[in-house]
Amino acid sequence: MFDILEAKEEFKNVTDIKKDIKDFLISLKLDFKENVSIKINGEKITVDFLIPENKLCIDCVRLYESSELFVESTHLMKKRDLFENKPYQLLQIFETLWYKDQRTQDCLKDKISYLCHKAKYKIYARECYVKLIKKNKDKADFINANHVQGTSGSCIDLGLYTKKDDKMVGILTFCKPRLAMGQKHDKYKGTTVYELSRYCTLKGYSVVGGCSKLFKYFKKNYEWDKVITYADKRLSKANLYFSAGFKYHHQSEGSYYYFKPITREEWLQNHDNLEMKYRFNFRKQELLKRYNITDDNWKAKYPDIPCTELNISHSEGFIKTYDAGNYYLEMINENGKFKDEIPELLEIHKDYCEKNNIK
Repeated sequence: MFDILEAKEEFKNVTDIKKDIKDFLISLKLDFKENVSIKINGEKITVDFLIPENKLCIDCVRLYESSELFVESTHLMKKRDLFENKPYQLLQIFETLWYKDQRTQDCLKDKISYLCHKAKYKIYARECYVKLIKKNKDKADFINANHVQGTSGSCIDLGLYTKKDDKMVGILTFCKPRLAMGQKHDKYKGTTVYELSRYCTLKGYSVVGGCSKLFKYFKKNYEWDKVITYADKRLSKANLYFSAGFKYHHQSEGSYYYFKPITREEWLQNHDNLEMKYRFNFRKQELLKRYNITDDNWKAKYPDIPCTELNISHSEGFIKTYDAGNYYLEMINENGKFKDEIPELLEIHKDYCEKNNIK
């Protein structure tokens, strides 16, 4: 088989993520505990940080230790799901996301601050008004500065501005359902379906009711039959979307990514050396082109190993790691073309809320 599949100590504990997050929690003057063992649903688990007052747990996810070499594909998802019907929230922060760039790290710090009620400013939606953002640059600049994932393509961009000084403090964007997220446009033919692609607020601000106000404006001013959205389970419990009127539909299985293991020395030389690559770029046909692989030259080199996406990736030094999946949520217009789906959606949502103590 391939050398990359032999577990090596030199690829463990490469980054300083745990130290850095600890230092940040100290800077917020939080009372927290480290390496805490807790029992949930009869199962004993360990989390890197526990902040009791705010009912928040944080895990620092190291790629190598969370890869196919050491855990099953559902490891992070199962651990995250143990918190599903509990008052505590678990944040699973990947080291590659924390060190992606300063912008992304600042967004993650802002999320932790918000969940720990450490936002510098608090305003209410009634102190704000909504208007359409006409310049793409204004949208992109705001989202890039305040959303972990950065900006994305969209067709409707709504901004939330303070009445007092006309400052943008929130944004809600919509796009057509994305193929990359598994949506097939054919099934929506002849209907008006949007995907809520981004929502975020200005760093340092807690904007109470902001998402609901923006969404209320959208529903009143645009034609729509259905709106869908996703929430990353590593960083969200989807409560914000529930408060805006979305209903739970289902949860996706965890997705997978590829990365090349590196040593600490390589990481210290350049943090970008440790990079998580999305599976979309590792489709077999893409790999065959990228590495000039044919059936003949593969069989000549690896006569007993099938030429698959995974084996090609292993041969090039990549291994798999996994995330915790996404929530998939829907809102259906009671006067729209999907109104017949409403009773089933409400039943699914009710069942989910009862199981998970959501009021």
